[in-house]
Amino acid sequence: MMEDKAWCGANKIDAGDLAHHTAILGSDEYEGRLPGTAAESKTLDYLVDELRKVLILLQNLEEDNLNNYL
Repeated sequence: MMEDKAWCGANKIDAGDLAHHTAILGSDEYEGRLPGTAAESKTLDYLVDELRKVLILLQNLEEDNLNNYL
């Protein structure tokens, strides 16, 4: 999964990661993701959490790169 990898702008979308996230969002647990339902909120929460992981990795990478120059 993405959180297990070092992230940088040169990375491409990994087919395994895409399949993993697609399987999660397509599962019965997300109940079709219809707008205005609890499933929509659950889907949005999942997407926001995943985006936060990417942003944290990017921020850490930037801080590491900055520290290399200090």
